[in-house]
Amino acid sequence: MNLNNFTSLIEESFGFKSLCLVNSSAHAFTHLLINQHLVLSGGNNQGKTAALNVVKLFLFPEFNFSNCKTKFGFQGRDGTHYTKQDSFEHYFPSNKSFIIAEAENPEGSFCVVLFRSSEEFGYGRALVPCAFDDLKDLFWDFESDKNEKMGEAKNIDKAELISILKKKKATFVNDSKTLSEHLFGGANKLTSRRFCLVPLIDGGSKESIECLRSLINLAFDLTASNKDTLPKVLSSVIEMGKDREQSKVKVNLHKSLAQFKELKQRKELLERIENHRFLWDKTDNSIKEYKKELVEGAKLYFGIKYQIEEELKLIEPNLKQLQQEHETLNTSYLNEKQIFGSLKSDLIGIKANLKQKQDDFKPVKEQLKILNATMGSWGSNWNPEQAINDCRNDLDKFQNIVNAYNDSSGAGVLLENALKKQNELAKEVKSIQKSINNTNTLLLAKISPKAASVLNTLNDKFSGLSSDISPQDLDIIEKFTSLFSINHNKVSFLQSDFYGVSAKHFNINQVVNDLNASHNEKQKQLDNAEDEVQRINGILKGTPKGTREDAVKERDDAAQELHVLKRAEFIPQEHQSYVDAIKQLEDEFTTKSIQRDNLSESQGMFETKLGTLKESIGLLQPKRNDLGRYQKRIQTASIEYQERFDSLINLCGDENSYELNEEFIDQSHSKIISIKSFYSESISNLKQLFTQSFIPEFDEMTHKTQYQSHEIDHALIEFDTLFNTVYQKKDQLSNEIHAHNSDVNAEIEEIRDGSRLIDSKVNEINAIFNGREISNLESIKMLVEKNTQFDELMNHLDRNNVHGNELLDEEFYERLNHFCQSHFTSKDGITTIQMQSLIKSVKYQYQKKGTNIVTSKPQSGGTTAATNCILLAVLMNELVSDSVKLSLPLVLDEIGNLDDNNIPEVRKVADQYGFNVFAATPDLNPSALDSLNNFVTLGEFVCEGAIDPEAITICYDRNEFFGKKIEEADEFIEAEELS
Repeated sequence: MNLNNFTSLIEESFGFKSLCLVNSSAHAFTHLLINQHLVLSGGNNQGKTAALNVVKLFLFPEFNFSNCKTKFGFQGRDGTHYTKQDSFEHYFPSNKSFIIAEAENPEGSFCVVLFRSSEEFGYGRALVPCAFDDLKDLFWDFESDKNEKMGEAKNIDKAELISILKKKKATFVNDSKTLSEHLFGGANKLTSRRFCLVPLIDGGSKESIECLRSLINLAFDLTASNKDTLPKVLSSVIEMGKDREQSKVKVNLHKSLAQFKELKQRKELLERIENHRFLWDKTDNSIKEYKKELVEGAKLYFGIKYQIEEELKLIEPNLKQLQQEHETLNTSYLNEKQIFGSLKSDLIGIKANLKQKQDDFKPVKEQLKILNATMGSWGSNWNPEQAINDCRNDLDKFQNIVNAYNDSSGAGVLLENALKKQNELAKEVKSIQKSINNTNTLLLAKISPKAASVLNTLNDKFSGLSSDISPQDLDIIEKFTSLFSINHNKVSFLQSDFYGVSAKHFNINQVVNDLNASHNEKQKQLDNAEDEVQRINGILKGTPKGTREDAVKERDDAAQELHVLKRAEFIPQEHQSYVDAIKQLEDEFTTKSIQRDNLSESQGMFETKLGTLKESIGLLQPKRNDLGRYQKRIQTASIEYQERFDSLINLCGDENSYELNEEFIDQSHSKIISIKSFYSESISNLKQLFTQSFIPEFDEMTHKTQYQSHEIDHALIEFDTLFNTVYQKKDQLSNEIHAHNSDVNAEIEEIRDGSRLIDSKVNEINAIFNGREISNLESIKMLVEKNTQFDELMNHLDRNNVHGNELLDEEFYERLNHFCQSHFTSKDGITTIQMQSLIKSVKYQYQKKGTNIVTSKPQSGGTTAATNCILLAVLMNELVSDSVKLSLPLVLDEIGNLDDNNIPEVRKVADQYGFNVFAATPDLNPSALDSLNNFVTLGEFVCEGAIDPEAITICYDRNEFFGKKIEEADEFIEAEELS
């Protein structure tokens, strides 16, 4: 026997043995043997579907529930997918929640323990090299009498469990790459076999793991209720082809699309360049004209500039000397002018001071005159003290006379006022006496008591008022006072109180008493007024003779004389002091007047000399000013072109001689300014070329307003090359388009190869189905409908000449671009088609026994499940080598929905390929129990004192919960095979 054939006969077993859920989902402690066919039964929310789904947690190399729908596809009966939060809290509600899978491989039994991790929505994995029997006592106390002697939960948490597992030499994995090496790498590396569940034939590449994922998802959807299930399976199997480089459809379409865009842009650019030849010719001509004008302008500028500079060389020295002499002489003139001004100011001050002294001297002279006259009148008998006493007596005498005049003048006014007051008091006394003698004349006596009290309250002067009043006026008073009311001392007007006013009731007797008192008081005042009149008359009888003015003059003269006599000893000295001071000021005024006159004469001489120099400067200055103005105008006109003119200085040649005048300068100025119009026209044309973006390096120059000469020259060279090589470039482009079209056709052929890979794989699968009978079906065949866009793309390509020198039409590239964006992924410049994108749908075609009718109409769930079970088993075995025997569960939720005759078909296919059916049903379905033998009823035992409120199911290997034992099931299978 060949050694290779011998080796292929030795089978190595890999697969699950059991699952255990601890404080997870609805399970307090549930241990399920899944290395045999097993049916879970029980009502809703008993944890059946949750137990089925945990298979994915162990086979998929994941560590969290993020993006849960894509990773696991957990969903409820209504098809709604569970969120990451729901799934996480369902399986790992606390740090005391664990899920354990027991597995075996040629290295022995091992366990995978899942537990809640610190990562958000995450779970950790421990790979433990021991059987489940070595771990189960950590989670459950089987010796306890609680829960009908089924035991009770042990309150172990994650930290304590991890510590124990480390002692058991557990391996903790937290990244997908390492986990994949353990779970799937056992085919090629003996070092990776200890914890290998599925030894993938290529050692666990990304493609093979994705293929496994799609097959596991098919195991959970054997009825193909999800339309994407079969396309994903088929595409992943193709991607997982054994010859990776041959089966992988990859082309550099991104490069081809980019190349098409580049070729199209170049073609459009060349066409635009050709269409803008007229603009280049226009620009070239305008710039040449501008440069010509620029050279002429530079010659004119430098000619005028040099001539002005030479003429200024002759004028400047003489003008500078005259200006210096003028400046020196003017400085001396201004200094003397300042001194002259100072002298004028001094003379004004001396004159004002002299006048003030003279004014102050006048009273002193008058005092000396009075003193000398008084002393002369005394002669040799002069006695200062006696003279002062006599003068004082005269002063008193004349003051008394003035006082007498003052008294007589004031007495006249007083007498007039006193007589007026006397007459007024006499009238009042007479009026009061009349009222006393006849009270009927009083106003208040003529009206009602209430009205009299109101008026008396408003003003008590009404009580003594006598008046002749008409009946009409009395009626008005009565009506007016009726608006008031008096209640005790309160007064109101129209029901509003007068605050702060007290009522004064009218009483005629009281009025008479008040009038008598007033009469006595007024009589006394009248007597006093008569006495005052008599006193003033007495004063007026003693008035002195003469006038008051004479008396005042005599008094003032006496007062002045008294003042002089008191200062007699000081006045002569004060007089002499004034005389000396006035003499000094007069002398100073005379001296400075002579100095002023001399300076005035010198100023005249300076002004004459300065006038002469100014006249000489005036003869040169206008010419100098004209030349400076000419120079400035030319420089101003040329400032915009200064740099360009400087670059042309060598072209200007010998100096020209011009007649420099206003007319010539105006013409030259206009000539230089006009260069701008030539420049503007040429730059406008050049900018139009820039805006076309023919040459990218010039794009930034579009927004500039000024260009340097070297920039313009560089642009002209580049554009000249551009427009004169356009036809050569068009020929080159035509050749490149031809090569590009050939490349695109070759790449499309590679995509066609992808379609052929699908056909090839489908033929392989149909070969497996050939001759296979299921239920009442004679034959089964897989049909694949391919992507419509792909077919349209191929048809469009066939209608175009891909071998010509013209680019394919835009519509084709739009289709190609849309197809690539929708169905290709790109990495490192290589575009890889997603095989699933080429597959629109996958379905089966059936032929019933005894008929020629072929139909693709969906069959019953059981028929589809049996068909997919065959597909799954075959494809799963392709993932591993021929020497590997896999023991994996084929999951069927709601198995009771299958036809009774199809459940045995599913078991038959599973047994043939070495798989175990792991199913669930709410009821004890007879066909399922009869076909699969082993069942567990969940929910019969509920945990009292559960660690998690919802995790209450207790279920582990006890005889009463299972049907036929594994050994009996094997005997049954052998009997079936013999039959």
